[in-house]
Amino acid sequence: MKKYQIQSEMEILSSHSISVLGYSGSNTYRMVQSVEIDGPIGYKNTNVKISAAGSSTFQVAVETLELTNTESQIKFLKDLSVLLSFLIGKDEKNGNTGTPFVSIDYRKFRATFTEIPDIELDHSSVALSDAIFVGDHLETTMITKVEIESSQIKEITYHELLSTYHDGLKAESEKSKYFHWFLVLEFLENTDLYNKVYPRGRLFNEDETNKITQLASTMAENKKSALLNCLARTELSRAQKLVNLLHSIDINKICLFQEEAKIDTALVRSIVDARNKLFHRGSEFPSKTLWERLFPLTTRILERLLESPDCLNAPVD
Repeated sequence: MKKYQIQSEMEILSSHSISVLGYSGSNTYRMVQSVEIDGPIGYKNTNVKISAAGSSTFQVAVETLELTNTESQIKFLKDLSVLLSFLIGKDEKNGNTGTPFVSIDYRKFRATFTEIPDIELDHSSVALSDAIFVGDHLETTMITKVEIESSQIKEITYHELLSTYHDGLKAESEKSKYFHWFLVLEFLENTDLYNKVYPRGRLFNEDETNKITQLASTMAENKKSALLNCLARTELSRAQKLVNLLHSIDINKICLFQEEAKIDTALVRSIVDARNKLFHRGSEFPSKTLWERLFPLTTRILERLLESPDCLNAPVD
C-alpha cells in the first residue's frame, strides 16, 4: 500500500485595490495560525497540515491513502483553496478595496509516496483582527489576520456553489463580482425544491394558454417566441418567489456590518433589478447593492448550504 505525501504553497490574495487622485486603498491578509485537519471536507484517510508564518503565503502538507494520482491530488488542493477562500472572505467588511481568495502556486507542487503495510481503509472560524495604516497621501491598508480552525474544514462537505462564490472573490471588477454572485440566486431557481413549489406556467389557465398559443402561431418567429415565453410566468414575482424559498430554508436575515437586515421582497427585488440593468449602456453601477445586499446574501446562502446540504431537496410526496 502507498501513502502519498503532497506539498504545495498557497497565498491569500486580494482581488483588486483602489488608486485615485489623493487616495489609495488595499487589503492584505496574513495567515497567523497553523492548523491540522484529519478527513477534511469529506476526504477520508487524508490529513492536512497548514503551516502559517504570519504572512500571506502558507505551506500545505497532505498525507493521504486516497489521492493516488495527480488529477485527484490537484482537485483536492483546488477544493481546499476554494473552501479557505470562502472561510476568509465571508466576513469581509471592506470589499470596495478588494476581496480575498486563496491561490495555489503550482510551481511548488510536489507529490511522493512511501510503501507501508496494508491496512483497512476508512470509507465511511475565521477570527479577524484588523489594523489600518494611514499616511500623508491618505493611503489605507487593511491587514486582516486569519485564523482557521480545523472544525471549519473537517465538518464541511464541499458544495459546487463554493466555486462560483470563489470566482466572485477573485474577480477584479465589481460588475464581474455581481455577475458571479448573482449565479448563486439563479442556482436556487433551478433546484428541485424551487421547481416543486413553483411549477412553470401557473399565471394563465388552460383556455388562456390555448388562445395565446394560437395567436403566437400566426406571428413571425421573434414575436412568437416572445409571446410564448409569457406562458412560463407565475402569479408571484421572481423576487417574491426567491424570498419565499429563502425563508423556507431558514434564511431570513443578512448581516450588514454591525447590524442585520431582514430579507424581504424589496431587498431581493433591488438585487434582481440591478442585475437586469447590469449591462445596459449608461446605467450607473449599483455598488451599494453589491456590497450591502448581494454579497452578504450569497454568503448567507453558502453558509446555510454548508450547514445543511440537503435543505434544497424537494420533499417526497
